[in-house]
Amino acid sequence: MTSLLLDKANWALKNLYAPVGVMFGKFHAGEEEVAQDGRSIPAAPVSFIPVRPAVRRRDPRFLHDTPDLADALAVASDDGRDVFEHLPLDWKAVRAWSRTKLPPVPRKQ
Repeated sequence: MTSLLLDKANWALKNLYAPVGVMFGKFHAGEEEVAQDGRSIPAAPVSFIPVRPAVRRRDPRFLHDTPDLADALAVASDDGRDVFEHLPLDWKAVRAWSRTKLPPVPRKQ
């Protein structure tokens, strides 16, 4: 259940903040990963969502399965906008918004 909550929160944050040049990731406790260059990434001791400024020339590659997000990040501009201003305040409406931002189905390797 924690994994699903982390995934949904991460996906919503990516959709909200990519247009202003902020990147979010996610690490699940105990999950071992391999970097793009083949090096082993140590397992995280706890689940967490890191946040950092985007690197426009590099980060869109991380979003190859989500071309809309990659495009938004490639031209991102921190123009001072409130990324939450278009979101409704009613929880049911927020859930409906989040369903319009469903993450892609992972490709099988």
